[in-house]
Amino acid sequence: MKMTINVNGQLVSTLLFALTIGTVLTVMLRAPSSLPSSTESSTKTHSIIPRTAHVANAFYLGVAITFPSNEDKETFVELFKPMAKYVEDFELGTLSYQLQQSDKDPLRVHVLERYKDKDYYLNVHKTSKEFLAFRAELQKLFDKGAKVEGQSYIETDIGFI
Repeated sequence: MKMTINVNGQLVSTLLFALTIGTVLTVMLRAPSSLPSSTESSTKTHSIIPRTAHVANAFYLGVAITFPSNEDKETFVELFKPMAKYVEDFELGTLSYQLQQSDKDPLRVHVLERYKDKDYYLNVHKTSKEFLAFRAELQKLFDKGAKVEGQSYIETDIGFI
């Protein structure tokens, strides 16, 4: 089922749109043929959470990468763009997925990742064909000397995002 809705004056096309204020609906997602092949034959049940909704105890992952050269950093940026687009379009339990540039070190980037929960990160994002291909390319940069640091957290619900 495909429908178009108006959000803040913009038309947005969605696979399924089901929103009840304060309620997370569980829907059955069956990937259409236009999705990448890793999801074509799978049918999964996932909670749909509007990305702007408050999510208690979301899973946060922060990954900092320092590259040995600007060329390697730019290679990463070009690899990250289609991955970020895939996550935005097809991983509905990913709340944020953003590349950030250090303001102190031109060879250092940070990837901010927020998921509805750790299970979604481990069993959907991290196992997708797209992520595994991205990770294989990233390994080539690590082999050339890129250094990675990462930390994960469960949000406390104190403060705001």
